[in-house]
Amino acid sequence: MLIKSLRTENILEYKPDQEVTFTLDNPMFEDDRLPVAVSTGIEFSLTPTNKTEFGFVEAMMLPPLVQKIPAVIIIAGIEIFTGELQFDEFSDSALKYTFVGKGMDEILAGNIYELPSNTYDGIKLSTFVQNARNGNYQDFGLPMIIRQPNSAKIEYATAAGAAECSLIDKYANFPYSDTPYIVPAVKVPFLLKKILPGVYFPSSIDWHIDQLAIIAPYKPENWRNERHGVPVVYEDAYDPNTGRYTIAKISDFRPTDGLPEMTNSDFVSNILKMFCATLFSNGAGYIIQSNKDVINDKTFINWSDRVAEAYSIIAGEENGYTLEYANENSNYTPSKVDDLGQAEIDSSIITCDTYEDMFRKFQTSANYINVQIAKTRNIYSGKQVKARLYYHYEGRKGIVYNSFETPIATMDIVYQAGLEKKKIQSGDSKSCENNIGFNCAKCVPANVATPIREGSTDSQVTLRSMAPVIDFPTVGGERPTTVYIGMLRNHNFFDQGNYFTQPIPYVDGGTEMSDNTYSIAIGGEKGLYEQFHKDFAEWSMRKKDTIKADVFLSPTDVANLRLWRKIMIYNRLFLIKTIELTISDKADIAFANVEFIEV
Repeated sequence: MLIKSLRTENILEYKPDQEVTFTLDNPMFEDDRLPVAVSTGIEFSLTPTNKTEFGFVEAMMLPPLVQKIPAVIIIAGIEIFTGELQFDEFSDSALKYTFVGKGMDEILAGNIYELPSNTYDGIKLSTFVQNARNGNYQDFGLPMIIRQPNSAKIEYATAAGAAECSLIDKYANFPYSDTPYIVPAVKVPFLLKKILPGVYFPSSIDWHIDQLAIIAPYKPENWRNERHGVPVVYEDAYDPNTGRYTIAKISDFRPTDGLPEMTNSDFVSNILKMFCATLFSNGAGYIIQSNKDVINDKTFINWSDRVAEAYSIIAGEENGYTLEYANENSNYTPSKVDDLGQAEIDSSIITCDTYEDMFRKFQTSANYINVQIAKTRNIYSGKQVKARLYYHYEGRKGIVYNSFETPIATMDIVYQAGLEKKKIQSGDSKSCENNIGFNCAKCVPANVATPIREGSTDSQVTLRSMAPVIDFPTVGGERPTTVYIGMLRNHNFFDQGNYFTQPIPYVDGGTEMSDNTYSIAIGGEKGLYEQFHKDFAEWSMRKKDTIKADVFLSPTDVANLRLWRKIMIYNRLFLIKTIELTISDKADIAFANVEFIEV
């Protein structure tokens, strides 16, 4: 065994007759699905080389000047582990350091809102918004978002009086405006590439990952702008589109600055848990494997001739399996739904196959009715509102709305289906917990209009969009800890089921697309459990004996050790749960004590 400093390329001289033990835990059985760094204590002799390398002068009674050194462990010319030597103590005429393999704490340090993103500056605000809506930016999109406190309020003037809230108070990224209040949805693939460059999810998962985004609702103090929600500057120039003599331009805007409080480590771990995957060490780099693929893989490495005769068998236990989001209780109580401001709502539920059908039912109902979408089982409540959408200017009176009434559907979500905790357990068995730290955003199929000036050549076309309903933090206040995740497709942000093609204001309202494969709900045929967790969960729950055995490995065996690969011993297949490798200067063979779990 050799220990080489990567700082100077010197071979360091450890105390003779020393055995070094490394413990590797299979991250597939860890709560966070992330690799655990190896570590072990090593004692170094006070040779001239070591004293120079560590900057140690024994007579001065001072600690070594160099307390951290990048290093590599080498056996028979093969680099086995790369990491860092960290000073512990000097005693018994030896410098004692701990070798710590390169781990996730270092790689995943920091927070998602600190990740570098594209900076947008000097772009005309309306151009910036249109580019984002057209999907021109790789790091974020601008789906319409509904503010939770105003989700059931009416934003249109009616015969009964003024609107209950303004458009800007109800919506972010309002699709009728080229200069709306902006709340970006930062794309998950962009964040993952910043955190783990070059690491990709398996193809069975990658398609879903590519659709995901995180809402970035936080507004730093320097973004303070009640109208636009992002930093803008105004230039004195004529804008032919608005007829104004000031043009708003985006100023030094980084979308990731608005992300909620979450560490990079928690972000990656929660994505892994969503899709039942694990991040493994892969030599000098890392690889992500689906747990389902690991247990179903038919390939293996045969260690039958490497196992010692001594072994032990530990009786297995029955396990349970749970899967849940961080969402609060989503139970549906038809007799009382406070979010809608209604003390009593008709408990009868109408079933619709499409959102378009639901819109029509709401537009023709004078009272609130409940509608369930057949595929997703989501329940919405809504009714008709007769909105006065046409207006003119009347001198000092300002805007005066025409008495013509347009039936508009107003609605809110009552019950988000597929979010119930998935729990499979028998008796008092232990449970494999999969607690996803994201909130799967509740989404409403919005059907919005906008007031239009009389005599305008524009005609009234209601625009359709799947919109999340979320709480926005106070501008300049504390960064929120609730992390809303959803699928971002065109202008839609949704959890499951149907979505809409991108609308064109005053021209095309958007067409409903029905594809139930777009889902990040837990339940349902295309939900997370059935697609990604079921095989691994059923395997996890089986009672499985554990084998502890001594194994003798060559340096090549150790260098090629990959914890997602199956090991065959006497015609039985196992996964390594934990392996303790003991290396000494007396032999090039590594002694290993391994805990195997049968597949």
